[in-house]
Amino acid sequence: MKLQVTESQLKLIEQQQLNELKWLTNIQAHIERLDIPLTPSFVNYIWGKQKVTTFHIGDVNGIDRMAEMVGTRKSLSTFKFMDKGLVNNIQGIQTEGGIIYQIVGDLQFDAPSDIMSGPDDSGRRWVTSHVFPNNFMEEFDASFREHNKFNDITEPKDLINYYRWIDGLIRKYAKDIREHFTDIKENVKNRRSSWNETIVNNIQIKDILWRESVVDFLETWETMEQKLNVIKEIGVKLNSIATGTVYLSDKDGMFGFREANPVRWVERRGGITNFYKYIKKHQKDKEPKTIQINEDKPSPNNPPFIKNIGDSILVTPDKPMDNTACVVFGGVEYATPKWMLEQIPEELQYRKTIVILPYTSTIDHAKKLLGKTQIKSVIGFSAGGHKVWPLCGEYQFVGLIDPSTKKEYVDSYFINDKRVFMMYRPENWTGRYDYIGKEQKNAAKLMGGNAILVNTGHSKMPSEFFRRFSNYL
Repeated sequence: MKLQVTESQLKLIEQQQLNELKWLTNIQAHIERLDIPLTPSFVNYIWGKQKVTTFHIGDVNGIDRMAEMVGTRKSLSTFKFMDKGLVNNIQGIQTEGGIIYQIVGDLQFDAPSDIMSGPDDSGRRWVTSHVFPNNFMEEFDASFREHNKFNDITEPKDLINYYRWIDGLIRKYAKDIREHFTDIKENVKNRRSSWNETIVNNIQIKDILWRESVVDFLETWETMEQKLNVIKEIGVKLNSIATGTVYLSDKDGMFGFREANPVRWVERRGGITNFYKYIKKHQKDKEPKTIQINEDKPSPNNPPFIKNIGDSILVTPDKPMDNTACVVFGGVEYATPKWMLEQIPEELQYRKTIVILPYTSTIDHAKKLLGKTQIKSVIGFSAGGHKVWPLCGEYQFVGLIDPSTKKEYVDSYFINDKRVFMMYRPENWTGRYDYIGKEQKNAAKLMGGNAILVNTGHSKMPSEFFRRFSNYL
């Protein structure tokens, strides 16, 4: 399937390039070094439209810069893999480190090693050209020398012509470039990297992990109170930019939090800290399937594969939108896995691996069925809530659909985590089950806006919940 840039997209790209003229001095430096700009057309030809989850390590001085990048075209260098020692120390590449950000963004470039990218003053990244395949570089170098006007660009039309020239070469060698960076074993050969580089833009910041020692490199404190005040200010600032949860790893117990393990924290969110596991997981076929621009609808000719495994159901789509899974626990009587499957929108089944279990099953059984596929979200309906309450805070999304509950759940689990959502109606629980409605209300007080009170019958809630939250799963 061929990638193309439409005429309207081209006009938009050219307007963006004209807007970049005020940063021309910086851009000219990249051109002189024979760097390759990550233009929208470049990204479309090589990667298509992809959302990815990655990680970035920053320091105190970079928090404001991270906040300014959210939702913009400015690109950020991140990683899917980083060596366990670096992650454990929350060690930055070009920063003091101390803060790990979980990032969701639009893929601009993906490489198995550091490609030494650098931004211009507009925020666009440029990649050093020597990391590209040889056949592309030979023509790029020879053709560049034939265009003397590129050596000193001062006119808008010259800059546009430069980008169009790059665009033509990228289009010609798109398959070779894509293979070069997705065939990781061939690209890396015997070179072992300490981290990979994945460039993203239009970022959203999900969860954050930071250490109270993040301020230790700053000036000597006159009083401990000054240091504590600054740490508290950092926590407030990080909470203001995260859409998920901010975790403080409190080594000395100064704030009453336990010390978190950065390696486990990253791995639970899909990151990798072992180089060989990274190669195994992200090695692609030599003939990767091109993704069409804006193609986000499944093909009706390739329905998902539905397999009954004992009393459970495994749904595997032909073309999953990501490599994670959703686990769903049903309820008693009619709310069997088969019935729960009927409540899940077909569109979600086409794009997401789903495991549906009876309420008597466990999350460990789901993990066995999924193998190496990471679980992103867990959902529990009615009696299935008993299996999901203990998982609050453990996954990127936890959903409770009119759940059975107990007082100890409200008292013991992290139900006020921003990633936990409950749709409930206490009136659905009457008579001998009055206590469930009462505890749902108590849970809702802690969950705030994440507890959604609806006027819907018990059996109608699953389909309504999946329609509302399918994009989160």
